[in-house]
Amino acid sequence: MRPANRALFTIVFLMSLVLGLLPSVSFAASDDWDIPGGHFFTQTGGGGGLGYAVTDEGGILFWSAFQRFGGVQAVGYPASQRFQWDGFTVQVFQRVVFQWHPDTGTVAFVNTFDRLHDLGKDDWLYTMRQVPRPIQLDEQGKTWDQIVAGRLALLDAAPAIKAKYYDVVGDPIQANGLPTSAVTDMGNHLALRAQRVEFQLWKQDVPWAKAGTVTVALGGDIVKEAGILPDQGALEPTTAPGGQAPAQPSPTPNNPAPAQSSLGPGAPPTIQQPVQTGSCSGNVATLVVDDETAYPLSLSLNGPSSQALTLDPGASTNLQLPPGSYKVTGSMPVPDVPPFSGTWNLSNCPYNSTFFLIQ
Repeated sequence: MRPANRALFTIVFLMSLVLGLLPSVSFAASDDWDIPGGHFFTQTGGGGGLGYAVTDEGGILFWSAFQRFGGVQAVGYPASQRFQWDGFTVQVFQRVVFQWHPDTGTVAFVNTFDRLHDLGKDDWLYTMRQVPRPIQLDEQGKTWDQIVAGRLALLDAAPAIKAKYYDVVGDPIQANGLPTSAVTDMGNHLALRAQRVEFQLWKQDVPWAKAGTVTVALGGDIVKEAGILPDQGALEPTTAPGGQAPAQPSPTPNNPAPAQSSLGPGAPPTIQQPVQTGSCSGNVATLVVDDETAYPLSLSLNGPSSQALTLDPGASTNLQLPPGSYKVTGSMPVPDVPPFSGTWNLSNCPYNSTFFLIQ
């Protein structure tokens, strides 16, 4: 077992009735929790209990909008505090940037790639992130419906990108914005730029995706990386209002910890979010997976790319993945322990995920 003070993400299986193990370890606090008027998230805070709050404070209804849009699956985790940008109160999430409109009492999404264009960042996007430059279309005199139809027709050049564009939680135009480039050959992949994200169809295998896979570059992450936001201090994580996470009870056979509570016939346990272990940079997520059990561990990840792996007992592997949301399933050949599953939301950061049996 690695030292206890190492930052670890643990999927803990309480198997005292199956394997005779003794439930005598403490359990970490939740990665996110309710606070007055909203919720606090540590998944993008870099560790140490730091993170970002999403609230309805001051009548700015970001928490209500977050839930209405579809939560983490739709917009990703928060990646900033609130701040002022272009005269609006905004908050960065991994996929989009919330913008509060006090005149209507509503939240809109910033067209992040359009804003990067306005600020002269097209060359930086092309060189550093392989984002195509926007094209100019003759839309003079056309109705809005005609403009939308013409923009969406740009997707027809790459059916796989078109399918990914529409495969979102909620409205695809709201989630992605309209296409603003043609499908462009970038060498080892085809790319299409939209107002809020970029789509990449890989022509050959790369460390984070197989040939034929479409990945999505997230607008919120990229706008942070571009260095254009006016309040850099607001990008730094903080402690939660009121301090650290509420303590979780120590697991006992009659009072299992939350990660263990779903064990049982027909109820697979839920995988929690990996722990972020360092600062974010580049355009991939780096994930270290450790199997600290005495059994082989099989995992399958499906999202912007797909990965299937089996780790021997005590083994470790390092994965490079495109940022995004992944459906994760796993199993171990242990009697009476069902397969487990969950969702991992990864940004362009390093993460650790360690599996072990408590004893």
